[in-house]
Amino acid sequence: MRAVIVLLSAIAAAAQPSAGSGSWKIQYQFGKDRQSFSIDDLMFVSRDRGIAVGTLSRVDKKPEGLVLVTRDGGATWTSVPIKEPVGAVFLVNESVGYMATQSGIWKTQESGLSWRKVRNAKDVEGVYFVDEKHGWAFGAQKLLIETKDGGNTWAEVPAAAEVKSNPQYTVYRWMQFVSPSRGMAGGTAIPPRLADFRADAPAWADPESASKRREWPTLSIGLDTSDGGSTWKLQTAPTFGISVRLRFAGETRGLGLIRFENAFDYPSEVYLIAPKTGKSVRAYREKKRIVADVGWLTPERAVVVVIEPPGSPLLPVPGRLHVLESENYTEWTEMPVAWKAYAKEAVLTVSGDRAWIGTDTGMILTLVHEP
Repeated sequence: MRAVIVLLSAIAAAAQPSAGSGSWKIQYQFGKDRQSFSIDDLMFVSRDRGIAVGTLSRVDKKPEGLVLVTRDGGATWTSVPIKEPVGAVFLVNESVGYMATQSGIWKTQESGLSWRKVRNAKDVEGVYFVDEKHGWAFGAQKLLIETKDGGNTWAEVPAAAEVKSNPQYTVYRWMQFVSPSRGMAGGTAIPPRLADFRADAPAWADPESASKRREWPTLSIGLDTSDGGSTWKLQTAPTFGISVRLRFAGETRGLGLIRFENAFDYPSEVYLIAPKTGKSVRAYREKKRIVADVGWLTPERAVVVVIEPPGSPLLPVPGRLHVLESENYTEWTEMPVAWKAYAKEAVLTVSGDRAWIGTDTGMILTLVHEP
């Protein structure tokens, strides 16, 4: 597990333009006047059932949440308004799912068409369940809590609080089980530097100054269980960048996404990881492109979703969305993507032989296989 956290490097990546083995078409686009919809998370539990969640913004009104539900693979979507922004969703099966908002954790037993709050909690970044009853919620302030009764009661995971870092700057960002017994969770502690307190503007507002700032070392945090979550082993290591995503294709391989800021040659890097040994090698990076998400179209076929902004990668402006695939993890092939697809952030979900991408510009793209 320690090697997973340290993320040893080796293999350089190269993007090769080609037609690929499928194309990405816009399936849904939010288009209401004087409103915008940022899709913050998206998950399909089958080829037909899926849910997208995010933040609905209106002029002169407080941001609210919106849930989109589909039962036909994204051909049609049903809107379910929520009073507050929704940051994450996890579907256990075609009926039961959980989501995280600013105020707590919610549960649906009706495929997302109705929700009830099961836990008041701040700072929740995500939820993960291994079945209808057993799951976890994780996030800021060293938050990692567990339920074994479908959200009725929750208990803290003691190992999550053992990391020697300031809770104010410590966030658990992801979790995944690669088998019924083996699971991992990870996060980052980012201590602030004095210059951050003195800064008059965020990095994106002054990208030239930010680009001259050296990347600040962080503490990478990993939790590993081999008994289905009964016990967790904590590992930490100093590193650069923020580990924002780790997606496994079973027990054989995984992709880890690291994001950087300030004066770093690359805005993001993707690593190929062997869960059993913890070894990792660099698989992809580009100077002018930001990796938004990573995943697997098949157990052997990796995919990265990237944004190419028109200028500095530090600028928070939408850029062209690109998708690349690879089966050797050293050479990457461009897949055709609808030319109207622009975003600052995007999230990928795969179910069976189908895949979708949600963007913070209110778009959902689906993978169309060529005949």
